[in-house]
Amino acid sequence: NTAVFVGNVKLDERGSTIHCDKATVYFAKNTKAKAKPVKVAANAQGDSAMANVKRVVAEGRVVIEQKPKTEEDRKAGKRLATAGRVDYDVNTGVVLMTVRPKITQGKSYVQGRIITLWRDEERLRVERGPHERGKLYIENTQSSLKAGPTTARTLKRKRMTVSTR
Repeated sequence: NTAVFVGNVKLDERGSTIHCDKATVYFAKNTKAKAKPVKVAANAQGDSAMANVKRVVAEGRVVIEQKPKTEEDRKAGKRLATAGRVDYDVNTGVVLMTVRPKITQGKSYVQGRIITLWRDEERLRVERGPHERGKLYIENTQSSLKAGPTTARTLKRKRMTVSTR
């Protein structure tokens, strides 16, 4: 069971909003299957429906805005993810971003060929292309991070996980 939404699509789910040009929504086949509700606004008039969605594929100018959870998140700046294609498994919380994916918060960013994000774990993986490297820039706004280059060891101390392939 699928539905395709085209043009100015907006999806709200668990503290995030996804905007895109086209979204294919895959529904659970029966009501006994585990699926989580996602609010889907199909057009500018705000037509929406609550449905048991198991997967969403968003394409074309995809922008994901995560609402801040804490005051610290608000101070750090708006968290946005952009890509040409996003494949989101609602049940596992895994977001696979392709086609020039980038995640920004304030002036900090991470980008690569493929970004995999585990929503419930606050973890991500950046995969590089054959002729390019993944990029990570962290704006040093906290005194707990010392000035100078940011290394994997520094990030590990701050309980941040970064890996590139």
